[in-house]
Amino acid sequence: MSKTLLEVKQLQKHFALQKNMFGKPKMILKAVDNVSFKLEAGKTIGVVGESGCGKTTLGRTVLQLYDTTGGKSLYYGHTLYDFMPSYYINDLKSLSQNADKLASIVNALEAVKCEELNEYNELLSLNLSFTLNDYNEGLNKLNDLLKAINKKENEALYSKASQASKNLSSLINILNNASCCSGALILGDASKAMSLLIDLVRAKHGYSKN
Repeated sequence: MSKTLLEVKQLQKHFALQKNMFGKPKMILKAVDNVSFKLEAGKTIGVVGESGCGKTTLGRTVLQLYDTTGGKSLYYGHTLYDFMPSYYINDLKSLSQNADKLASIVNALEAVKCEELNEYNELLSLNLSFTLNDYNEGLNKLNDLLKAINKKENEALYSKASQASKNLSSLINILNNASCCSGALILGDASKAMSLLIDLVRAKHGYSKN
């Protein structure tokens, strides 16, 4: 049985275009009116319509960037407000901590770049075109180099390679354990969605914890 990630029930978003002297709406724009759908795990829903028909407003209302006029959006059977304090705040804290660690590690990696390690210098940075598998393969090669260096004859290079290995290991650990919200993705552009899906598939096939 498929798991429902997102369920939208009779969602409404109305805007008051004009108000009377008492603040009550005289004219209302029904941008989203009684929209319902379910999004199951592994499935994709596309919303198609002419410009100005309410597609963007629907997405923003589902995400609760706009307050709903009526209806509800359920994530794993709950509204966003049911569990936002626990997972949302924790994720924000985790992302902030990871960002600080990542910045420190990236700076440390830059510091050990040198001509002798030129073959590995591209790996000694945060490169969004690399998967975790690319970094792991690079780390293995760097460790092989480290074993081949005679520490007594070339202490400076050994020290650089050793530090590079430690820093690259730290980078992989951060990327591997970085917190991110999984589940449903809501995107307003089909081309961006396709590009993102391609990146996700590439990353999934490029790296496996097993």
